[in-house]
Amino acid sequence: MPLNIVADQSNNLPSITDAIHDCWFDKEDIVFHKDSSILEIKFDREVPENRKILKNFLLLKEVQIPVIECILRIYHIKTCQITDTEKVGRYDFNKLEYDPNRSQICVRTGVPIDIKVTVNGLRIAVEETGRKLEDKVTWVFF
Repeated sequence: MPLNIVADQSNNLPSITDAIHDCWFDKEDIVFHKDSSILEIKFDREVPENRKILKNFLLLKEVQIPVIECILRIYHIKTCQITDTEKVGRYDFNKLEYDPNRSQICVRTGVPIDIKVTVNGLRIAVEETGRKLEDKVTWVFF
């Protein structure tokens, strides 16, 4: 079943964070649509529940895990500030933080890039595009 999560209250943010945590995005895939006041970030998401076992070797298994394209959307944006001090190009999501007193959403990452948006109301969505990007092959210990 395709992933489609919407948070319009701060207590729904953990489900968004769970969906994006440890997923990777490229800075060039951050797009702010001023006309519709929406910030979009395309990112790669592994889908381990759809993995296929390729080989068994004792307690090790070689598995193929599909990687799909998803989009994080933040709506109702008044201002958007992105500061890229590291300039590495590729960043991993850690979590989203919402400060209702400042009406500000901060996107926290492992590799630092500062993404802060001020919003008129809280609405964040994560959606699968249906586009498979690759199959990642790795060894796992069972």
